[in-house]
Amino acid sequence: MKASILIIIIGILAGCSESSTSINTPSQVEPETVELILDNDQQVLDEIDYQIFTDEAVEVFNSMIPYQSEQSDQIRKWFIRYYIQMKEAGEVWSPDEMMTLAQERTMYEHEWKQLAKTNYEIELTEDSIEQQASYAYDLYQDSPPASAVGMANSLQLSLEDFFKEFDRDHAERTVIWKELYPILQAKYREEDGVDLDTVAIAQRYSEEVLESLSTRATNS
Repeated sequence: MKASILIIIIGILAGCSESSTSINTPSQVEPETVELILDNDQQVLDEIDYQIFTDEAVEVFNSMIPYQSEQSDQIRKWFIRYYIQMKEAGEVWSPDEMMTLAQERTMYEHEWKQLAKTNYEIELTEDSIEQQASYAYDLYQDSPPASAVGMANSLQLSLEDFFKEFDRDHAERTVIWKELYPILQAKYREEDGVDLDTVAIAQRYSEEVLESLSTRATNS
């Protein structure tokens, strides 16, 4: 797996989502478990599995980055998410590959938000983030995904704190996207002379983010 290539693909796809659902959250249709077909065998993952996966991810991450900082906390979130994604897919990624993915995704997400602020004057407020995080919690509290329950248990968080603290970055992204989307829609319509669908708009913005990251790397 080429991590640097994969993160670009994942970054573009991530921009297509307007929801705050994390990459490992099962379908709302079956919130308790997620079923995967692995080598023609059916594997059902429950909250205990996700707790074990998270425990393992944290242990591996701490062995690689033993110190704490605001940046390392963000990288840790994505390391856990990618570790769980690996387990869900039944694949084997090396710790170095997952760390590269987590670091690049953290940079991508930071640039995604920063570009919205600097180029499109999108400002976040604590109230808007809290409201979105509370909405996500209210949506799932009666029938939470196994992934959320297992991760919260491993991280010693209540389910509410999981959505409001660990998944806070998803809430931020959703709030930004709600304001950013109509601005991008109008901009791209003026540039192209046609209306783009949601996926095309998200991909176009992802390209702007990747170009900005490339420019920063070139100038550094």
